Amino acid sequence: MRRRGRGYVAALLLGSAAGAHAKCDKIEIRVLPFNVIEDYSKPYKELLKIGTGGGEVGLVRTTFIARVQGCIATVGYEAPTLYVASELPADPCAFEHVKAHEQEHIAIYAAALSTLQARIEARVAEGQDLFEAAKTEVLAVDADQAALDSAAEYTKNASACAGKIIKLAMNRR
Repeated sequence: MRRRGRGYVAALLLGSAAGAHAKCDKIEIRVLPFNVIEDYSKPYKELLKIGTGGGEVGLVRTTFIARVQGCIATVGYEAPTLYVASELPADPCAFEHVKAHEQEHIAIYAAALSTLQARIEARVAEGQDLFEAAKTEVLAVDADQAALDSAAEYTKNASACAGKIIKLAMNRR
């Protein structure tokens, strides 16, 4: 399987209003609910258009939201969607293998959210403003996501399920 770079697509959307860089005696951090949508209806060629174009038989797409208004930050992931190419459910091994990898990406997001409030508060306590603290934390999650999509992971994926995943990717180009 060709390495697809980041198997997820995450965009940083920082909606800063006037006063986002204000010094705060007390901050409030609101974490958005994390409700994952699973979609197995899109064919491989459509996933290529949604993703990075590097061989997506599965991917997670979401947008990180960090809105800072004064001393209140609202953070989280908007509409996280786990995609597996519609061709894969016909092969249980390939489907489960790809889905499991994408669920690892979901787990990284969920773990980050579980500690996000405390990490942002710690950065603010160290003197970083709320806006920069939220931005720094989302970049850390991006690094964790990229680490999951290592060359070793894609070598493992290429040989999984008797090579059926790589065959799908190569035959559908």
